[in-house]
Amino acid sequence: MFKYSTEIEEAYALSNDPPERTVAEVTLIKKIIELYIAAFKYGDSETVSKLRHPQYKQHNPDVWDRLQGLVGFATMQQLAAQNSGQAQPPAFKYKRFLRDGDFLTIHMHVVRWPGD
Repeated sequence: MFKYSTEIEEAYALSNDPPERTVAEVTLIKKIIELYIAAFKYGDSETVSKLRHPQYKQHNPDVWDRLQGLVGFATMQQLAAQNSGQAQPPAFKYKRFLRDGDFLTIHMHVVRWPGD
């Protein structure tokens, strides 16, 4: 079902997310984790385009909304890491997943390099 199944399961297991979720909610959360892994770890725009919602919103003012913003930002981050000598992909530590109707928000810590 998921392209990066092992990484998704590990990330979800390490989150502080409460266990009382429906199967549908857990599936949605795992799709969001896959979206971030595909975009920021692998630069996999094909998977990102399949997973992202057409109305994807990004709260970061430096990142555009929708697919172009997400993939563009991920590409920019990868280039910046390579140019700075920090060429490893960032690690995402998922803390919580908050759902309100059709909206899902992720609280996470992005580790860009050791000690970050």
